[in-house]
Amino acid sequence: MGRLTIFTAFLAISLPLAIPLPATAEITVPIVAKMHYEAIETPLTTEDSDRVEVTEFFSYACVHCYNFDPVLDAWRSRQPADVAFRRVPAIFYESWKPFAQAYYTAVALGIAEESHMAFFEAVHVEQRQLLKTYNSFGIRSRVQNAMAHSRAYGTGVPTVIVNGKYRVHGRLDGLQGKGFEDLLAVVDFLVEQERKAETQ
Repeated sequence: MGRLTIFTAFLAISLPLAIPLPATAEITVPIVAKMHYEAIETPLTTEDSDRVEVTEFFSYACVHCYNFDPVLDAWRSRQPADVAFRRVPAIFYESWKPFAQAYYTAVALGIAEESHMAFFEAVHVEQRQLLKTYNSFGIRSRVQNAMAHSRAYGTGVPTVIVNGKYRVHGRLDGLQGKGFEDLLAVVDFLVEQERKAETQ
């Protein structure tokens, strides 16, 4: 049995099937602070100070994150080398801890990219149940760190953080009723803003 097959055996909580979201148009209005994104009061340190870092907070328990993932992957494929992307599993509920632990287990095994969508599909399409994952100190430490980041960024999922400074999510007034492409248009705007700031 391969590592990916073994990893998908960790899946458990039964959740409803994913509901496809309607296609949306791009944002055509000027992008405005507090309407389309929020400035983070105390910016967090990024992992790669040489590039503009975009961080997705997600949970395998979140059907919206599952629907967002293919759109986000397409966006990622268009990014130049000066944009760094990372994922952090959000932990707003005790029941989300095993999902974060499973994600960091995949990272530790070097199969996070291959297993990411498979994990979503196992939870939301196949409705498999999540068993206890590896309980090593390294994985538990990363889970604790993800909990701290979830509290610091203080919002739901999916949420995208740009360079530790800006938070973008669908509950903002300018993005309510909009789609994922609109959310990523705001991310593009903020990435470009940070890119310009770093070259000055």
